Amino acid sequence: MHTTMGYMVYRVFQPEPSRANLRKLGQVPILLIFSILVSMLPDVDSVFGILAGDFGRFHNNATHSLIVGLLVALSMGGVAGLISTYSFRMIFLVTLFGYAAHILLDFFTIGRGVMALWPLSQERFVSPLPVFYGLHWSDGLFSTRHVWTFLTESATAALFILVIHYLTSRNWRGSNLRGETRIVTGSSKER
Repeated sequence: MHTTMGYMVYRVFQPEPSRANLRKLGQVPILLIFSILVSMLPDVDSVFGILAGDFGRFHNNATHSLIVGLLVALSMGGVAGLISTYSFRMIFLVTLFGYAAHILLDFFTIGRGVMALWPLSQERFVSPLPVFYGLHWSDGLFSTRHVWTFLTESATAALFILVIHYLTSRNWRGSNLRGETRIVTGSSKER
């Protein structure tokens, strides 16, 4: 689901393709790769848990904080503004929304919750109505319970992708989410 959210953030913020980019249809846009990586960034704490042999000690802690997400977004936006063709604003927003989407998904996942306000509070927040089953790492890598996670999250991801595709399509009510108006002319046979 986290990569799906990264894709959704990309679809909302992607710049209009230029003619040169349209000729490179086989290439994956850098902003898409960046959006997906940022949506997974809060789980960097998993690496420390695996290395230390204590997954629970590190996962869903400080890196799952909205405050940390804001600081990461400010940093990424600043670096991007200096070294890339993307603006501070674009990278800041993509990072902020991708990072926050990860935390929101984990909030709605069965488990111990997220420390969303760290370092101001170490309280864990978890939805009273969980939507996602999540992975249960204590069951091992090849648990049959992971099949249920895969099936439910795949179905939800497919639904999210269809919705974002519909909302960002060029013909959706004559405009898109970026506020650009499109004039559709000709008969339906020409489309």
